[in-house]
Amino acid sequence: DPNLEYIFFGEESTMMARLWTHGYDFFTPPETVIYHLWTRAYRPTFWENIRCTEEPADSDVPWKRRQAAALRRVRALLDTTSAGDPCALDLGPFGLGGDRTL
Repeated sequence: DPNLEYIFFGEESTMMARLWTHGYDFFTPPETVIYHLWTRAYRPTFWENIRCTEEPADSDVPWKRRQAAALRRVRALLDTTSAGDPCALDLGPFGLGGDRTL
């Protein structure tokens, strides 16, 4: 979803939910074949870079508004209790599929 700007946690969950509900299956290998290096001691993080370049003294900066909008999209996609809510956010082609439920 190109509208998930400035999201670090949430994009994997939304992608999995969309793929699953569109009929894709997931498989897990019985042993570790790849891993993710979580330590950031050797390089600046995304958040450190963005704060240095875009954050003035006030807290109403554009990236924070875009991140808040992206978090609303994540919640709208994964909140199964609001199904049928007329005020629910329309996710367009980035919503859940109809092949399976969560």
